[in-house]
Amino acid sequence: METNDLTVLLRRMVAGDAEAGEEALRLTYPRLRQIAQTVMSSESKAKTLQPTALVNELYLRHLSQLDLSIQDRRHFYHLAARGMRRILIDSARARKTAKREATSNPFPPGLPHWTQLNPEDILSLDAALATLEKEEPRAASIVELRYILGCTQAETASLLGLSARTIRDDWDYARVRLRSLIHGA
Repeated sequence: METNDLTVLLRRMVAGDAEAGEEALRLTYPRLRQIAQTVMSSESKAKTLQPTALVNELYLRHLSQLDLSIQDRRHFYHLAARGMRRILIDSARARKTAKREATSNPFPPGLPHWTQLNPEDILSLDAALATLEKEEPRAASIVELRYILGCTQAETASLLGLSARTIRDDWDYARVRLRSLIHGA
């Protein structure tokens, strides 16, 4: 493959030529997979992302949405490397968040999952949630998503369009407030 051929295909792809994009993918996929294999070999053994998945994610999330002008083959691979780095960082952050959430404090200490509560406790929880909803509707929504539906912090943030930090802060507040409402403290 000539460098000029790929550059022409990439420019046509950015201009909206789907066939050129498919041909560029066919030409670059083996090299990008080889790069991903090398990058992934230095990752820990507990990795969850495989080289093929990394390249596929790169195309789906980064390269297929390029709205800038690709100058040449070198520029394309630079963008690909940057995209791979972002994907690996996002993956590492997600693993770190999942690990932190797995070890984080469950809902109020001593309160089992809501499906295991007896009818009186369910009614107490409902009354406490109704009070919380009047005081802090967003915090009540977070409790419903996290405690009732079992959503993670990241899922809750995505569903409510809020930052993970806001979810964490409101979740901490809601647990303390509900504990005081339920136990009359």
